[in-house]
Amino acid sequence: SDLNGQNPDLKNFNGWQFLKWSLTKIETEDLLHKKKIEFDPGSPNQKSGPTTKFVHINMKTTLFYKENLLSDVQQYQYFKVGEKSKADQAFTKLKKLLIKEYGKPIVQKFDKNEGKLHISWELKFTLVNLYFSGSDEMPAGFESSAYEIFLQSTPSKESGI
Repeated sequence: SDLNGQNPDLKNFNGWQFLKWSLTKIETEDLLHKKKIEFDPGSPNQKSGPTTKFVHINMKTTLFYKENLLSDVQQYQYFKVGEKSKADQAFTKLKKLLIKEYGKPIVQKFDKNEGKLHISWELKFTLVNLYFSGSDEMPAGFESSAYEIFLQSTPSKESGI
């Protein structure tokens, strides 16, 4: 796989997009720098532990590390009250992209209790969970956003992390 180009086989890649699960924070940020992706390295003593933040396909992306290895990718996109169609379109576009990259999801359900649509993939090395929630009646989240797309990718047991 070519680290500079887009990874051709994301389904079987031991990582997220172009970042391997075995990368340290320094290696990860070095790779982002090489790809000319601007990032915020966070502060060393933050409560969440070390993070790297940047924007990827219009999503606020935060990388988390466990024992200094990349271990969790959390991505958000928020929409305001009245932006339901915009949120729906963004969600549909992202879902199509993920199906193209990862194949058919193993779970696709609406959780009535949480009011969230949940779609998930279990790849060989990566677990991917996509959530879509919100309504115009009930603003959710801290940004007074009404709609939220949340995409989380974590290593599977097979990843060796």
